[in-house]
Amino acid sequence: MIYLDYAAATPVDKKVLATMEPYMTSEFFNPSAVYSPARKVREAYEDARHRIAQTIGAKPTEIIFTSGATESINLAILGFLNGLAKSPNDFSASVVPSKRSEPGDIPMPLRGGDPVARSAPLAGKTGDETKKCLADFANAFITTAVEHLAVLECAKAVGGVVLPVDVSGRVNIDELKSRITDETRLVSVQYANNEVGTVQDIKAIAQIVAQERARRAEKGFDTPLWLHSDASQAAGYLDLNVARLGVDMMTLNSGKCYGPKGVGLLYVRAGVEITPLIRGGGQENGLRSGTENVAGVVGFAKALEIAEKKRSSEVKRLSVIQQKLEKYLISDIFCEEKINKESKEYIKSDILGVEIVGSKKHKLPNIVNFTVAGLDAERAVFALDERGIYVSTGSACAANKGTGSHVLRALGLSESEQNGSIRISMGRHTTEAEIEKLKPILREVIENERKLS
Repeated sequence: MIYLDYAAATPVDKKVLATMEPYMTSEFFNPSAVYSPARKVREAYEDARHRIAQTIGAKPTEIIFTSGATESINLAILGFLNGLAKSPNDFSASVVPSKRSEPGDIPMPLRGGDPVARSAPLAGKTGDETKKCLADFANAFITTAVEHLAVLECAKAVGGVVLPVDVSGRVNIDELKSRITDETRLVSVQYANNEVGTVQDIKAIAQIVAQERARRAEKGFDTPLWLHSDASQAAGYLDLNVARLGVDMMTLNSGKCYGPKGVGLLYVRAGVEITPLIRGGGQENGLRSGTENVAGVVGFAKALEIAEKKRSSEVKRLSVIQQKLEKYLISDIFCEEKINKESKEYIKSDILGVEIVGSKKHKLPNIVNFTVAGLDAERAVFALDERGIYVSTGSACAANKGTGSHVLRALGLSESEQNGSIRISMGRHTTEAEIEKLKPILREVIENERKLS
């Protein structure tokens, strides 16, 4: 097989698996127990926390372990805004949708227009209470239209402001700055996009947030303002040092960096106050109750260390493969050279109309998203599947949900272009030889599927 969907899931590194194995067999003890074997397990768990903190330049007390990126995102956004609510019956707890939203329900900026704020009905609230909650928090949360669905669902729940992006997938820094008001409490911007690979200028956004905090301090305002970033796709490719980035909260996902699935973390800078979404035994300093996933956390720590160690070499290696693949797509596939039988001269035939999606300059080195005019990409993915090649039409979440890509929609792609989009995401085990094998098969499949379309 040729696996090219690393943005959806990475295999567990063998060294990571070896590190985890004792805590799933012989060292299985609950770290909250008081006897000596359990205390030893607790030491391993806390050691993993220290190592992860060191990897991202944080303090161990600033690391909260969760079940994955989705939970971390919800804890960052709803956990923070819940803490600002003026009554125990906070608005977001009763707002979170009970069913998965349809594409039209997701808050999106008006295409070609101003960003808009939308909110879901506040279940269980009276009309007056609803108006009061929305008045208090109408501008509390700002995010972008290309975030993971976990962020956008939270935005819908609290009536957050969703900013548009340009054709490359980047948010306009000046527009973001202009949307911050005295009532804004939290800004959440994804570090790197999981569908098109576009990287946001988090450092510049952090500077804007810091400047606004300084302005508030001078004016005597005590309204807090923090920056959260979903960095799930960034591990192993981008700098994760929280001090250099300037973030106040950051989400990471073990399953995206060759660690075990079902493990994530939320970095919360000292001074940022959040309230728990999961209550119980008080683990993770009372912010995330539940018996600790020792094996998962130990594996996560090892995976992050390996990813950081390999980062420079992997970025260089994959960038070369990415450039060659993109050149093939826009040159060799887009234009086919043929010999005119009469003149015996080479002519170029525009046969496929391939367009690379996302930023040309600010992007991850492992993702290539392209669209083919008139192609049914979903059918093409199944055709590649039959040949043992595994790619996707977008995020695994959207594909499983059976909906179109909100990211491509936010970039301004037409419905036809969205339907013709394929994502190839490479990883640690991707070789140039695999890509060379992919090229003729990809061309054949696209040509066949276009004829059928």
